[in-house]
Amino acid sequence: MTEQWPPPGAAFVYRFDHDFEHLSYSAEVTVISRPHNADLDAATFRYGRLGGDTAADLSFRASLYERIGAVTVAGGHAEAAMKRVILSAEGKGQQFEHVDLNWTGLVKRLRRVVDSGHALSEPLSVILDWAERVNVKGRRDDVVHAYWWHWTGVGVTRSRFTRDGRSYTITGPLEDLRQLDRDSALIFEYARRLDDLVVSTRPQARLVAPPSAFARWHPAES
Repeated sequence: MTEQWPPPGAAFVYRFDHDFEHLSYSAEVTVISRPHNADLDAATFRYGRLGGDTAADLSFRASLYERIGAVTVAGGHAEAAMKRVILSAEGKGQQFEHVDLNWTGLVKRLRRVVDSGHALSEPLSVILDWAERVNVKGRRDDVVHAYWWHWTGVGVTRSRFTRDGRSYTITGPLEDLRQLDRDSALIFEYARRLDDLVVSTRPQARLVAPPSAFARWHPAES
């Protein structure tokens, strides 16, 4: 960044280079000039590819989006499982409208079940402690609430903004895509453990596999 800033309101471009242990990249940043003491936070910038997206960018997105999608689906399963446990423990019927809460609110209600001395208290406490230890919620939040840099050449990078006003950038090598696989697996495991607590008290449905193409064209003989 140069020491001489253009007049307030004027646009200017500068280039920055980032070098990390596992990757390096360069970017051209367009900034609308503000008073000299104004802070610029790279995590809040709108990013794009100079000259337009490349074929490599699109290929990278396919892999990234598949993993983000898995974490998102896992998060939905976990929230539904938390609601089923609460409804079973509190005896408030079957409808999720009685537990219309965010993740934090659901965990608080589950902790209330633990403290109530309910039959589920001990096994539920074990599950919640495990989830906290492996950071299930943080893994989900860092994926679902991130601004992903979905371009190749910047490793696996995202900007994060927390409710306490902090913003920061999480970056890692391409191998970190496998970390997203672990994130989704742990969140799905959390949902499974919770659902197993109430398998005997909540309605269960099992989808019947559709017939294969072979079966449709070659019906079984009577």
